[in-house]
Amino acid sequence: MKQIYRRMHSDNVPPDCGSVEGNVFLGQARYSKLGVSAWVTMIERSNKETLRSIAMTSSHSNTASRPREDRTCNRRMSSRSYLEEDWVDEYCKQPIVELRIVVQNTGNTGRSSSTSMVSVPEQLVSVDASTRRRGEELMELQSDARFVKKIANLDGTPYVYPASRVLEDIESNLFQLRLFESVVIQTHIHARGCSTTTKFRKKSKFTKLLLCGGGDGDKGGGGFGGSVTVPLVIPFIPPP
Repeated sequence: MKQIYRRMHSDNVPPDCGSVEGNVFLGQARYSKLGVSAWVTMIERSNKETLRSIAMTSSHSNTASRPREDRTCNRRMSSRSYLEEDWVDEYCKQPIVELRIVVQNTGNTGRSSSTSMVSVPEQLVSVDASTRRRGEELMELQSDARFVKKIANLDGTPYVYPASRVLEDIESNLFQLRLFESVVIQTHIHARGCSTTTKFRKKSKFTKLLLCGGGDGDKGGGGFGGSVTVPLVIPFIPPP
């Protein structure tokens, strides 16, 4: 089994994800020192449109100052009182792209299984869409509870922290991966200015994940003398 995972690591071969991965492949990357690989796919509709109806909570008193397209949204009053600046929940059509990020701990670093734990700390997923003239990031959607980030196992079931993990780890991390474990991050990106997935692919450059690993006393093949946090940049392949 270890030989299989070593080969998968060297060739950066993704695990079998079944129906939880997207239907359009965007990119892949690996961090060899930590023995972590990641693959990014996207959910694409048959018509390639990205517009979705999402909830955006804002103040009723600021309605006149919003762009014209935002003022045409359907509104409904929330349970908040008028004393709280007359908050309303607006439902607007916005370009939303769903990404599926598969993360696997292959552990091919010469470390023992007891020190090969990799954690992904709590973070917002973003996609870089910078140009030579200006920087731009397409951020993860947070305003609508229906589109919150989810962590799933490869069979589609929700990821659950093992009971043996300490509370501090559960509160500060999205998930932890032991040797040969894998999960799928399901996240929705607010793709401003991208009415279709084709425009999104032309505009987006890469995404990244923060990884934490190394372990105390890990001075072997990993090359780290302690626990460290590093970014894993996942470049997107250009569209055909």
